[in-house]
Amino acid sequence: MFQTLRLAEFFVVHQVPGVIIGKIAYSMLFSLSLYVIPISFLAAVFFGTGRLSSESELVALKASGVSHDRMVVPVLGLATLVSILTLVCSMELAPYGERTTTRALYMAGMKKVLSAVKAKTFTQFFDLILYAEDADEATGMLTNVLLFDERNAGNPMTVLGQSGQIVTVKADNEFSTRLVLKLFNGSTHRKPEVSGQYQRLRFKEYSVYLSADLSEIPDPTVPRAQSLETLLAGFDNPIYQIEFWKRIALSVSPIFFCFTGLGLGSIRTRSSRSLGVLLTLASAILFWEALAMGTILSPGTFRPAIGMQIPNVLNFTIALIAYIKAKRW
Repeated sequence: MFQTLRLAEFFVVHQVPGVIIGKIAYSMLFSLSLYVIPISFLAAVFFGTGRLSSESELVALKASGVSHDRMVVPVLGLATLVSILTLVCSMELAPYGERTTTRALYMAGMKKVLSAVKAKTFTQFFDLILYAEDADEATGMLTNVLLFDERNAGNPMTVLGQSGQIVTVKADNEFSTRLVLKLFNGSTHRKPEVSGQYQRLRFKEYSVYLSADLSEIPDPTVPRAQSLETLLAGFDNPIYQIEFWKRIALSVSPIFFCFTGLGLGSIRTRSSRSLGVLLTLASAILFWEALAMGTILSPGTFRPAIGMQIPNVLNFTIALIAYIKAKRW
């Protein structure tokens, strides 16, 4: 919900091109697939089993000689396929989506730079710090401007101008940003480390060319955005170990959700739909809380390979109890 509002703000308020908005939304689908697929499968099992139970179809199946173990076989086969799909998403698609989303959001932030510059406020963008006493968002005109440029660490520079303007230049594609910051009637001030001498230069017009390209943006360093190769290469890092085993835990969760859904979904109620929603929410919350607990306890209390399986151990316990009780009904 929050991301939807954020995308709407980019599109409506900051006039970010729809191509970038679409790329962000498309990339987010990959990022969310790791979590959506297992929970969707759990909901499907709950709703399906609940509907069979509410209409006495399970009773009819058992009366026909179909045991509970035979009923679980096709669902277990489907759970295995879902687990394989989740594994592919967790190791390749979800990290790709996370990296692409981060890059696209960065570009969207660059596209809204004009609206980000506020009067009497220090604004940081493109490794620059900009201050203006007055800023017109419609025209990009600035008044009494101060610019601090430290892109060259050994030769930082302060630029003062009576006025200025941010001009957007047509880029090569929708995923590039080209801006020109023009300052008028001012001076530059610097003191290079090499010479140690203060330098001042007056100008009538001073231009700073700013650019960012999607391919030039570095990949995010958060573990969830790392590919399988990166995780294995840095497996000595406990954070990477936690992320790797977290993906494994999520990938095998549909198999346990299969038994949980068949066991708890067999409870007979008048409304299978409301029970399915309730059980799905409760199971999902319990699973994610256990996953968060495993993340906290690893690697201090448990090894990551063990700690990240806490949600599946809990899930297996509930599934086993529910399944055994369902066989007795």
